[in-house]
Amino acid sequence: SRTADKRHSLIFTQEDTEYVEDLLKDPLAAGQRIVVVGPGAANHNKRWRPEGFAQVCDELIRQHGCKIIFVGDETDREAVTTIRNKMNLPSIDFSGKTTLSQLGLLLSRCSFVIVNDSAVMHLASYLDKPVVALFGPTNPEQYGPWSSKNHVIRKNIHCNACREAGGSMEHTCMAAIEPQEVLDKIRSLFRER
Repeated sequence: SRTADKRHSLIFTQEDTEYVEDLLKDPLAAGQRIVVVGPGAANHNKRWRPEGFAQVCDELIRQHGCKIIFVGDETDREAVTTIRNKMNLPSIDFSGKTTLSQLGLLLSRCSFVIVNDSAVMHLASYLDKPVVALFGPTNPEQYGPWSSKNHVIRKNIHCNACREAGGSMEHTCMAAIEPQEVLDKIRSLFRER
């Protein structure tokens, strides 16, 4: 994993603080361990399957009492809705509800983040939040998280779809990631805290 040599400041306004505090008044957000989940990615080939996210989130709620908050922009709303519909337990959808600085403030208040290779991953890394990042077509050595506590899961680096850029094949690299692997990495983060 990589680490940042230098960080610059990220300023949160009073309006950002009040807005995020209002969001966190949701009864489902009250609790000791908030987990932010970012299932989006600019390239759809870098997105893990909704069933995997749903299974991991349900397990975190059931076994660890986590509060699950989904984030992303407006384009991620459909993916978040699909995941939440596959879950058995309640979660919160903040996708499309925050600016970048408000998202940063929300991330700063969470216990850890589960993400694909995405802008949310990089912002969480910038804020030095523990990250579990799911990788497929891109190289985590080059593009991975750089927070001090992070775990990358990458499978099937010989994915045929990755080799044929622009092709229509399914990316087996993302499909090969199993929920149990993600949960194991998260439990490692629990032990490291």
